[in-house]
Amino acid sequence: MRLGSQDIEKIEGAITSSLGLFSAVANQFEPGDEPPIDRVTKLLAENKILLVIDNLETILDESIRKFATDIPGESKLVFTSRVPLGSDLSVHVGDFSETEARNYLRRLGETYYVPSIKGASNEKLDRYARQLGKKPLLLKWFCLGVASGLSPEAITSKVDIAIKFCLENVINQLTPIAKKIACVLAVLPSSASAPLIHEIADLSSAEVEIGVAELVRFALVQRQEKSKFEVSYQLGGFSKTHIVRVLQPTTTFSEDALKKFRSVEGAFQNERRAQNANRYSFRYVAVRNRTEMLVSKKLKKIAEEANEGDIATAEELLQEVKSLSSGYFEVHRMDAFVAIKAQEVARAKASYQTAIELAEKQPQLHYFYAGMLSRYMSDFDAAADQLKTALDLDPNAPCVLQELARVACFRYDFPTAHYALEKMQNLPFRSNRDKIIHADLCTQVHYREADHLVMNGNISGASRPLRLLSDTISRMDSRLFDEKHVEHLYKALILVSKLKREIAFEDGDLLCELEDKIQAIKPLTQQAK
Repeated sequence: MRLGSQDIEKIEGAITSSLGLFSAVANQFEPGDEPPIDRVTKLLAENKILLVIDNLETILDESIRKFATDIPGESKLVFTSRVPLGSDLSVHVGDFSETEARNYLRRLGETYYVPSIKGASNEKLDRYARQLGKKPLLLKWFCLGVASGLSPEAITSKVDIAIKFCLENVINQLTPIAKKIACVLAVLPSSASAPLIHEIADLSSAEVEIGVAELVRFALVQRQEKSKFEVSYQLGGFSKTHIVRVLQPTTTFSEDALKKFRSVEGAFQNERRAQNANRYSFRYVAVRNRTEMLVSKKLKKIAEEANEGDIATAEELLQEVKSLSSGYFEVHRMDAFVAIKAQEVARAKASYQTAIELAEKQPQLHYFYAGMLSRYMSDFDAAADQLKTALDLDPNAPCVLQELARVACFRYDFPTAHYALEKMQNLPFRSNRDKIIHADLCTQVHYREADHLVMNGNISGASRPLRLLSDTISRMDSRLFDEKHVEHLYKALILVSKLKREIAFEDGDLLCELEDKIQAIKPLTQQAK
């Protein structure tokens, strides 16, 4: 087929198979009785030849592919094709820029002696180029049509003929999955991300990944970065028009796709309203766009499966969301959660680091990472660094201050622990449970400091933190003593017993007073009785 000035014309005697191609070359340049492909190979081996095969998509078969993998001697082979061949040496020729298209039209006007193009204004040439998508083949067709006597407006009004010529072979080569994705992109009002395509097309994540890659390889879709956090895909203007005409998505298909698209939009608006929830809850998933909203539903399901001990299902779902949205930091945060449940601490650490690298100003990530470092790796120094980073981003986060106080106690950094607890005291508590934990830490910090001093030989120095512990207990509401809190306080009795035997500790009355106060405390369960 060739593109005439007014229509697509059939070329009489066109070569449509590899056998026909090799026969045509061999019969003209290397006659003989051997098979045509052997004669062509011999011709290339014994001479320096540049063999150019144009419009390969019309004769693409396995014989051509095998032939191209082993060109003998110093000869070279060049294909042109509107269907990608998958070679490492392929050169994609894209659309011209505005300046390139204009200059090309002027050169064509000179070459084919078309004064109306050669002498046209820049504005007029730019308009023609835009109408033709700035595609080299269509620009040449346009110029030849004008040279044959047609008006520019008549040609640009029939550009669908040229588009059909350019795209028909390409679209026919697409796999069914790629065609379905192309139809989805054709009927949607805007570009779509891989998760959105997954939701609307009812395809697996692997199918979406393969289908989108195919459309990109065929230069039918363009990759767009709608923001730093979202990648989407859109059909080119010409591709969209022709795909609708050729593939003809049904009314039912189009209506169903648009219904799902509107449903996603509504869910996203609801999710945005829910983003005021506690970001330091592990069930919270940060959502910044529609794509992340779709993925977040799967992430919550993953967390649920992992919590219930079904690690295999969680891992399977995790692989799916990774293929859809590997650049979304919450995917890696959830990977860390599943890894911890699977007792793969090294993997969890790497996943948290990846999540932090991908995210921007998400203090909860540093908080979660610090919790893993301290509880599963006993790396309290690194945990403290993460918590301080979180506080730089969110200075008044009670749970971060609470965790910093806990970690500081393990590091024997008591000034930092006191600072965090004092700052918490002036902030609202989210629940009664948070109040109890704060009270527990307030008593623990005094006991731990006294114990640390004794361990380091400063026995008399333990008097000050023990006095603070006694005063804190006296001021504390009895409803702040749960079983865990009381259990921690009873550890202080071991220190009290030890100090009673130390001559260097002179404040025996303090020890007796503290012992009586701790033993008199009743846990909440006993208070209720």
